[in-house]
Amino acid sequence: MNANGMIYYEVGNNEWIPASDLTITRSNGSTTSTTTNTTTNTNTNTNTATANPGIPTPGNGLIGTTTVAQKTYDPSTNAYGQTLPVNTSWKISKLVVNKYGSYWGQISSNEWVWISTVRLNSGLNLKTYAVSEPEFAVRINK
Repeated sequence: MNANGMIYYEVGNNEWIPASDLTITRSNGSTTSTTTNTTTNTNTNTNTATANPGIPTPGNGLIGTTTVAQKTYDPSTNAYGQTLPVNTSWKISKLVVNKYGSYWGQISSNEWVWISTVRLNSGLNLKTYAVSEPEFAVRINK
């Protein structure tokens, strides 16, 4: 999340820490170390989809437009919330996939949309950008 010019990472349900306090190790072994004033990125990723900053990605220009009226999902209450009208667009900051292969996009701190009823402004490979959360939205209170 980018707030007031500072980058934060979500480490728990609505729990955030500043990027300046992190060293991130990716699955390919590359790391990104951050300090208050300096960012060192040693990423040697050769995947052009993730290396190309021009492709909209979660938190970097990815926008979803609803193709039907859709209720948002709130993981803090495990229930549906407000209804988004058809053809409304929302920035997607994070993607998750559950054990059933359902993809969800985060549009605010506690609001998620089901990607199957959303048109994305990018043809990105969802598997590349989604975080696996097997139990996410699998037993929603209705």
